[in-house]
Amino acid sequence: MYRASSIQQMTVFAVAVIGGIIGGMLFFTFMVFSGIGSMAKPLEASLSATPGMDILDAHRCPSSQKKIQIIRGVEDGFSRDGYEPAVLRPELLELPHYEYPYNEKTTVMSFRDFDESGVDKILISHVKFPPKISDGIFVLGMKAEGSVATDIIRVSDLTDVLSEDNYPIEFNVFVPDVFDGEVGEFSQNIAVLDLADFAFNSPENGVEHLRDYLQQRTDDITFDVTIHDDTRVDFFGFSFCQKPLKRRGATMSVDSRGFGKNGVNFIQCLWDPTQMPCDPNRGDTVCTAAVPLGCYKEGNRQKPPLDNEYYAASYVGGEVRVTEPIIGESLTSLAEADAVCAASFGQDWRTLSFHEAGGSIVISHTQVPEMTRMWVDIKDKPVASCWRNGPNNIDD
Repeated sequence: MYRASSIQQMTVFAVAVIGGIIGGMLFFTFMVFSGIGSMAKPLEASLSATPGMDILDAHRCPSSQKKIQIIRGVEDGFSRDGYEPAVLRPELLELPHYEYPYNEKTTVMSFRDFDESGVDKILISHVKFPPKISDGIFVLGMKAEGSVATDIIRVSDLTDVLSEDNYPIEFNVFVPDVFDGEVGEFSQNIAVLDLADFAFNSPENGVEHLRDYLQQRTDDITFDVTIHDDTRVDFFGFSFCQKPLKRRGATMSVDSRGFGKNGVNFIQCLWDPTQMPCDPNRGDTVCTAAVPLGCYKEGNRQKPPLDNEYYAASYVGGEVRVTEPIIGESLTSLAEADAVCAASFGQDWRTLSFHEAGGSIVISHTQVPEMTRMWVDIKDKPVASCWRNGPNNIDD
């Protein structure tokens, strides 16, 4: 009786398991064929309506450099709902070659606006490129309207036709190479190009592409962006990385809120709302300014009572003093800054480091007045110290 009962129980269990599997398979089949369980719809729903702008926004620059974004047109999937003109710069409209077709809308040479369909039309817009660009990307929404076998994306100065130079400055990318994936990346009507993908039409002086050229410029320049002539354009945009325009050094300051107790004081970077924050990545004060130099002497004084554990972790047992104001660019090395401290206060004194207590705050024994700013050294960001970012030193 026991064995028979066990066999019956096992049979019932097996039938239930098999039934569950079959039922699950039928349910899965129903879900797939009905579209309810399809991965396509959730995936499509998760795609952004502005993938090009997402790429531009995601572009990152080194912490020591500034990101600059310049957009022409609106990424709207080639929608004709809004008017998005490709505006020629005034200098071109002073030339009959451009003024006549722009205003008369002749079909012999026709200018295209953003989103505008049709063949044999040229889109011309312009961008002022800032100085001291180190790198960047170009993102373009485009699709073919006809045969693009000879189409070109060109960055140039179209006013060069007025000069006697037979070889105007221009940088080119061939549209077929983009569509074929030979240059840059292309997907979902979005092209992503590096500045180095734009080849110089007449390489000289080591300049082979647009990035080379821009890295050499210390002033801004306006270029015309031309896309022709069977390529429809939704929008385009640049994301540039720019080196600091002026040499700057990082400073810290004594907190203004009277936190100092028992002979200590707070030297801070970002915490005092009444003072300009410091910038440990790019520097916050021009190196031509005269600011006291922060100096530090090691010590092991006993830690006084402090308000919380974070403050306690920022305590150093030494002493901080400041020199008379000194022009930042007059110091050419950390050793020279250290020597100024030693000459001012004694041989055991050296330059105060931003990272003296880990970074951002240094709590130490000091009698420096509140709100006093001081030069400090940034060991891991050469561009943020005047004595490290000079013309003969590292500037990145």
